[in-house]
Amino acid sequence: MTIQHSFKLLLVILGLGLFIFTPQTIHAQEEAPGEPGESLFQGYVRGSVAEVITSDDSETLGQKILRQTLQVTLTSGNRVGEMVEVEYRDFQSQTDKSLRKGDKLVLAQVNNYGETTFEIVDRYRLPSIYVIVGMFVLITLLAARGKGFTALVSLAATMFVILKFLVPQILSGGNPVWITLQAASVIALIIFFVGHGISKRTTLAFISTLIASGIGIFLATIFSSSVRLFGVGSEETQFVQNFFQGAINLRGLLLAGIVIGMLGILDDVTTAQAAAVEELKKANPDFTFRQLYSAGYRIGQEHITGLVNTLFLVYSGVALPLFLLFSVNTNQPAWVLLNSEYVAEEIVRTLVGSISLVLAVPLTTAISAYYFSRKKKEPITESEIVVIAAEDITVMPIDSKLDK
Repeated sequence: MTIQHSFKLLLVILGLGLFIFTPQTIHAQEEAPGEPGESLFQGYVRGSVAEVITSDDSETLGQKILRQTLQVTLTSGNRVGEMVEVEYRDFQSQTDKSLRKGDKLVLAQVNNYGETTFEIVDRYRLPSIYVIVGMFVLITLLAARGKGFTALVSLAATMFVILKFLVPQILSGGNPVWITLQAASVIALIIFFVGHGISKRTTLAFISTLIASGIGIFLATIFSSSVRLFGVGSEETQFVQNFFQGAINLRGLLLAGIVIGMLGILDDVTTAQAAAVEELKKANPDFTFRQLYSAGYRIGQEHITGLVNTLFLVYSGVALPLFLLFSVNTNQPAWVLLNSEYVAEEIVRTLVGSISLVLAVPLTTAISAYYFSRKKKEPITESEIVVIAAEDITVMPIDSKLDK
C-alpha cells in the first residue's frame, strides 16, 4: 500500500471515528418567562468607558473596596451608541483595578422591574487575545513552515475533538474514562499522522503512545482508589457536582484529566525515541536489536532527566497560589495539608503522568529497535553494482606498461 493510499485510508478512519463518536447536540433548558416585575437577563453586550463620574476607595472589615460610577457607550446589541450610567464595585488589591476612560467592557443587560439596566461582567479582552493568537500562528509558520502548518491543523482538530466529542459526552453522563480513551485515540491519530506525517517512525510512536496511555490510566485507576480520591478536591469539581447534581462521575473526570494532560508530552517523547532508533539503524545497518536498544536507550536517558521535572513544573505553575496558602497556614501541620484531597490529587496526577512518560522511553525504544532490527537490507541496484565494481578496479601505472 502506498503512502497516498495509507493517507486516504487514515482520513476515512478519522472521518468515521468523528461521525460515530460525535454525540447529538445537548440542548440547554429554556428559561421560563418570569413573573411581571421580576429581573430577567436579556443577554450580553459590549461597551466602552466614556467618562469616570466618581471613583473612591472605602474600607469595610479591613478590606478596601473600589466604587466607581461610569458613563459607558454601548458598542454592540440593539442599543449601539447609547450612553448608560453603570455602577462598578470590586475589591482592591496591590494591582490597581480601577476602570479608566477608553476601557472596553462586557456588560449584562437586565430587565429590572420593567427598566433596562446594565451591569459590568468583565473587561473585554478578546482583541488582545486575537493579537496573541495571530502572533503564535505567524511565528509557528515562519519557524517550521510546512511542519508548522500541519501542527496548527492538528491543534485545531484536537480542540474540535475535545470540545465537540469529549466534553458533550461527559456532560451527557457517559463514563469519563471510556470516553477519554476514545478521544485520546482519535487525538493521537491526529497529532501523529496529521502533525508529523505518515512514516514508520510515526506509526511506531503512535503505537507506543497508546500503550503508555493505557499504562497511565491503569495506574491512575489503582492509585486513585488506594488513596481514596473522589475527584472533589478542587472548587471547580465541587461546583460541577453541585451544578449537575451528582450526574458527573468526578473520579472518572479526574482520571480523564490525567490522560489528556500527559498525551501531548507523550507525543514528544515517543516520536523523539522512534526517530533516534531509526537514525541509529541508518548510521549502522548491521546493528542488532540489542545494540539498537542499548544505544537508543542511552539517548532516552537524557530525555528522562528532563521528563522527571516536566509535569511537576507544569502543575506547580497552576497550583502556585496553593503553595502560597500552605506557607502562611500555621494552624495545620504539614502532614495534614499533604493529606488533603486537593494536594493528594495533584500528587497522584503528577506522579502517574511522570511514571507513564518515563516508561514510554524504554517502551518506544524496544518497539522501534525490534522493528528496525528485523528490517531486511534492500537489494543492491544495478547502478550501485557499477559503482562498487569501479571502486575495485586497480588502474595500472603507465610507466609499468612501458617497462613491459
